[in-house]
Amino acid sequence: VAWEGRHRVPRPKLMDEYSGKRALSPTERKKRLKPLNDLFSMAECCLMADTVQFFLDRDIPFCPRSAVNDVLGSITGTHISGEFHKKVAQEPAKYFEDKPYLRAVL
Repeated sequence: VAWEGRHRVPRPKLMDEYSGKRALSPTERKKRLKPLNDLFSMAECCLMADTVQFFLDRDIPFCPRSAVNDVLGSITGTHISGEFHKKVAQEPAKYFEDKPYLRAVL
């Protein structure tokens, strides 16, 4: 399964693109692919998909690798700097839905 922006890439297109090409070795896979398997990764996926869709909707040429690197770099920079954490702490009602268990988790 592959996605381009918010649209699933049809299997025939994937087969045309990748048939006959070699699979990535485990070392290459580790170097080039990032697992997206937790809640934090969900936000990364959505932002990447929205960014790609923005370019596609406006027929703006872009380099997919650069788009992914820029999105991930921005998220990492914001996360490490603590900027977003401070903003959320200033206005928690804006960022959290009221749930009975939330206070205990935080």
